Amino acid sequence: MGAAGVRIQGSDCEKLTDIFYGNCCKIGLLPIVLSEPDIEELHAPVASDSGLTLEVDLIERWVKVFNGNIFRFSIDEVVGQDFLNGMDDVSATLSRVDEIRQFEAQHIARRRWI
Repeated sequence: MGAAGVRIQGSDCEKLTDIFYGNCCKIGLLPIVLSEPDIEELHAPVASDSGLTLEVDLIERWVKVFNGNIFRFSIDEVVGQDFLNGMDDVSATLSRVDEIRQFEAQHIARRRWI
């Protein structure tokens, strides 16, 4: 189950799921990928309770439902750390501004005609 109940499956959709996953990361929506059996188990309580609250622990990488069921997930280490540190693409770039300036200075020095 994806964001707002979006569910994408099938080998023809692999590129779409990669795009969806990347877009979620870019807008600050944590993309949690669960196994098909976990999705099926989670579907019934979600479908029967529109006000269902889930608890997500990104550090320990689990989702807990009100009944105590815990579903484990994995996430790319860099993506997870970026979420934990509140980093998006812009803040990640700005955190390396000194390296960028150094590269630009060296690049211009080597290619004065630019």
